[in-house]
Amino acid sequence: MNLSLSVNLSDILTEKKSILENLFSWGSFFSNGLRPANIFSLLDTTKIEGIELVASKEIKKMDIEKVKAILDKNGIAVFSIHQPILTLYRLSLEKIKRLFETAAYLSAKIIVVHLFSLGKKIHDPAFLKELKSLEEKFDIKIAIENGTKNIILGLKKYCYEGKEFSKTVLKAGFDITFDISHLAEAGDDIINFYEQNKERIINIHLSDYKSGLFKNNLFNMHLPLGKGDLLIEDFLKVLKESRYDGLLTLEINRGVKDIIESADFIRLCSGLFN
Repeated sequence: MNLSLSVNLSDILTEKKSILENLFSWGSFFSNGLRPANIFSLLDTTKIEGIELVASKEIKKMDIEKVKAILDKNGIAVFSIHQPILTLYRLSLEKIKRLFETAAYLSAKIIVVHLFSLGKKIHDPAFLKELKSLEEKFDIKIAIENGTKNIILGLKKYCYEGKEFSKTVLKAGFDITFDISHLAEAGDDIINFYEQNKERIINIHLSDYKSGLFKNNLFNMHLPLGKGDLLIEDFLKVLKESRYDGLLTLEINRGVKDIIESADFIRLCSGLFN
């Protein structure tokens, strides 16, 4: 198992984010005034082995080359590539091809794609054949991520409800990125979902979730571990007992202190990385 940290490409290149990008990553490194060099210091302090790189919308070759040079210089591995935040609502085949090319260039083995960004195409045999062909060509896996219930009005249940989501992904023939905060927001049990789908889960987005008056709120998700309502300690113990060997990716939209404390929480409560 590898412990990973979600990092925006714009954090590394210190680019200005759009309003939507800030909404989905409001606690990111750069928006909190942290210099990119400190990201690598944080990884060293927490003993986090590598990152999940959240791509920018255009996925420019020049930007990826700059990022690779910076990461190589600092000895940082890229375990996975997450689709750009600005493509969450619609992801074209051409953009997916660029994600594969980027992942291959950075030696990442997983591409994270949100189910609702694929829309009806997830039921299109010709489209799915194209995706499987890309997986084989690059030897990189697509790991489809479960969504939140109320981020978009009218969102199809198969994008967020545990049973519907896993049934859809299984039928399409892909692996899973399991976001526990998203599943909690949708009202499902995170341990039960893991037990039912552990054979196909290769990446876990780990964060806490807090219910309340404004429970359908982006800011109630992706909290530091131990700051919400989820049974994180029990969940981590289940991972250890089942010998989970995929990625464990901290996707926490808060500051450095919270990330350090969350990494410590994982080690102290589970013994996974001791």
